[in-house]
Amino acid sequence: MSHHSEYHHPPYPEGYLLEGKVKPITREQILDLRKSFEVWQQDYDPLHDKEQHDMFSLGVMAMDEMLATMDSEAARCREWMARGVEMSATYLCEWVRQGTESRIEALAANIRVGEIE
Repeated sequence: MSHHSEYHHPPYPEGYLLEGKVKPITREQILDLRKSFEVWQQDYDPLHDKEQHDMFSLGVMAMDEMLATMDSEAARCREWMARGVEMSATYLCEWVRQGTESRIEALAANIRVGEIE
């Protein structure tokens, strides 16, 4: 049965607390915390120190959930951006097509009246 002689939490990154508001956690910070929870969990026997062992196991699972949520949000954002780009390209092509048609019509009209040879 092993125990931590001292509790050491990872230091907060500079600017972590900003005007009483917590800055968003980064993927790297989540991965670091996950690794720390795994290491700390190994310090406790699953039978004799079940409570501490399970607590750090829950920390690992929580970090996994945060990563999954972060990945899901990123995927939704990429999907939304792709739809926006697609729609923008469609509108841009239509705008260019309409502008080109009107310029061609104006050019043809000028040719018809003899202003352009």
